[in-house]
Amino acid sequence: MLADVIIFGFNRSDLIEQLLSNLVKCTLANESNVHIFIDGPRNTSDENERDKIRAFLERTNFPFKSTNINYSPVNKGLAKSLTEGISSVFLNTDKVIVLEDDLIIASDFLLYMNKSLDFYDENKRVGSISGYSININYPTEKDNFFHPRPCSWGWATWKDRWQECDWNYDVGGVIGRLLLWIKTRKAGQDVYRMYRHNELGKINSWAILWTISNINSNLLTSYPTKSRVINSGFNENATHCKSDNPFPSKLYSETSVKLDFCNKTKLDPKILKKYNFYFSNIYKVLFRLKLPPFLSKLINYP
Repeated sequence: MLADVIIFGFNRSDLIEQLLSNLVKCTLANESNVHIFIDGPRNTSDENERDKIRAFLERTNFPFKSTNINYSPVNKGLAKSLTEGISSVFLNTDKVIVLEDDLIIASDFLLYMNKSLDFYDENKRVGSISGYSININYPTEKDNFFHPRPCSWGWATWKDRWQECDWNYDVGGVIGRLLLWIKTRKAGQDVYRMYRHNELGKINSWAILWTISNINSNLLTSYPTKSRVINSGFNENATHCKSDNPFPSKLYSETSVKLDFCNKTKLDPKILKKYNFYFSNIYKVLFRLKLPPFLSKLINYP
């Protein structure tokens, strides 16, 4: 059985039209159940965009196996909208693929994600599947690799993993914070900082709590060596990503014939080092200085 597909949208009618246009072209689209959640407006501008989204969704005859559209009467915010939406879909299925409206996906996205979910279904060390990966040269002949950091740009998971997430996680005192800081370093230098920002109310992120839960449970995420997703939503209208995209991205444009997944669920130190560079403090500084193209050439050595 294929995973249900969940799409979250808000106030960007052009982007959700683009995403759905990509999705209908995907292999397995006509066999997939699709759930669309549109968050409520905050102001008049949002209302106008939501009217455009509603008009588009109502006039379009999607070729999916089924299409379920949910409009929230109030603005929940992405964190609440996403966690409640996913949990509601899990009442009737055991695995889901999650997309937000600012993503562009490859034609074999659904195929790749469903095959990954099937392959790692019984492997409880795997917490989620990512359709996105940073465009670097990966020293592996496999079609995927593992990383301790989940990804929120086109991803998938199973009901049992999702239900284990502690959305009310409390790190505790000084010792707890020190231990969390140490544990999160393997997933990127920015993880603990984002957790603190979320804790202090500077951001409202479901993804950082999902990340912390996966790290505390010693779960890994499967990433593709060739990305099936790119993010087009880095602009002033985005909720969190208002600057330029700091990660080099390239969309895989071929159709997968045969996928060779890793049988062993373990981290590759070489891949981990290259990938984590893009979550390091030094990269954050250098990105602000507009030096990433030069650095990309250095880190992408064969």
